[in-house]
Amino acid sequence: MHPVGPRSPGVYWIRRVFAAALAVVVVVGVVWWVVGRGSGGGSVDPAAATVTTTTPRLTGVLATDTTTKDPAATSDSTAASSADAGTAGSTTTDAQTTTQAATSSTGPAGTTGTSTVTSATASTTVKATAHTDTTTPASTASTTTTTAATAPPKTTASATKTAPPPRTTAPPPPSYDAQGRLICADSSIKVAAITQGGPTFPVGSQPRLGMTVTNTGTATCVRDLSGPLQVYTVYTASGRRVWSTADCFPGTGQDIRSLGPGKSATFIIVWAGTNSSPGCTAKRNPVPAGKYTVVAQLGKLASAPTPFTMR
Repeated sequence: MHPVGPRSPGVYWIRRVFAAALAVVVVVGVVWWVVGRGSGGGSVDPAAATVTTTTPRLTGVLATDTTTKDPAATSDSTAASSADAGTAGSTTTDAQTTTQAATSSTGPAGTTGTSTVTSATASTTVKATAHTDTTTPASTASTTTTTAATAPPKTTASATKTAPPPRTTAPPPPSYDAQGRLICADSSIKVAAITQGGPTFPVGSQPRLGMTVTNTGTATCVRDLSGPLQVYTVYTASGRRVWSTADCFPGTGQDIRSLGPGKSATFIIVWAGTNSSPGCTAKRNPVPAGKYTVVAQLGKLASAPTPFTMR
């Protein structure tokens, strides 16, 4: 530590102090440069910050920011818009379409982007006028064309309205009996009139008529098929009532059946081949030869007429 040399000790101590001060200055300069460089690299360019905070979230023309200065920032904005196209694309398209339609109906005929719509409307109006009024003079037709070009008819707006959905009636809720079994709804029961041994019977014979009750639903259910609910009626081919079980021999007994999906129950009765009247008060006579139909009824449900012949 003590200076050794031909010169005085003070010279050597001055040199040491100067060298130490120079080293301190160099170290401080290096530290300042490093710190200053780090601070400069982390600064945010105002233009880039503006692009980041104003990234568009819509598609179409609204997705391109014409004021963007940084190409890299523009690419990022476009990518963000493409990612959101699934949710915002349809909304933007609808908004553009609505705006165009409104401009076409209110703006002048020469407006850019609306002349095509206006021309099409004018052409349609002229054709409609030609078909509906063939006596219009040429001058009147010209005036009509000019008016249609400047103000489209109101029918153009009404044509875009959608019709209201048809009203539907909800089916009634399912019903259950005292034992918890599902009761067959009328909508799941089909009644058909049948003839056994026919469809042709000799005059004076006793034709066998009947009905078939079928469960057309998808679930097993129970239905009251008791005799009092069954009515069989015979008509002539012209629709005149000839005979009915309700006149002289109404059904009796009780019969509640469980019917699986697609399963049927069949009932057969014997008709004496004679006529009848309500209350069974008139004399009963054999029906003549001819064409007849039989209709089977179960409560409020009735079958289609089934034809047969007596000869």
